[in-house]
Amino acid sequence: ICQLYKIPATVILAVSDNRWFQPLRHIFNEACVGLDVSGDMRGIALCAVLKNIYAIAFGLSEGMHFGLNTKGKLAVVALREMKQILADCKADPHTAEGIAGLGDLLATGFSENSFNYRVGKSLAEGIADEHIRSEGLVALDELSRKVDLKKYPLAHAVSTIVFHYGEPANLGELISQA
Repeated sequence: ICQLYKIPATVILAVSDNRWFQPLRHIFNEACVGLDVSGDMRGIALCAVLKNIYAIAFGLSEGMHFGLNTKGKLAVVALREMKQILADCKADPHTAEGIAGLGDLLATGFSENSFNYRVGKSLAEGIADEHIRSEGLVALDELSRKVDLKKYPLAHAVSTIVFHYGEPANLGELISQA
């Protein structure tokens, strides 16, 4: 199968017992999928949720035609916030620097295939309505119930734009000041 597709991939497995890792690594290697392991189950789970929230921000940026330089800065700000949220939720902030954090954030945040990215883009373009739903929107709403979003300016800005009819152009101002 590796010779047929030649598309390398890596996934991360959060386990409490490392004895599962080696047998699973062998199975994944046969499918040409690299397997990393982490004991930070909370951090891996949070990264999986947070990347969807920040993918909306990347889509907003695209819909506002901010450009790649702004997306680069957006990635830096999103990573910083992800690390802070992980620390505040008693997970390892370094998990945000790995494949489950930054890796998934970039793959999702730069992809037209990401529904959350497309949600953000459609919001910026004014073609989404109040009935739109996505994993990132649900996660953002739930996150706002668990933490004070004002502590995380980018997540707060996305929440304001999405749930309180904020102006998407304000995202550019936030990014330039961050």
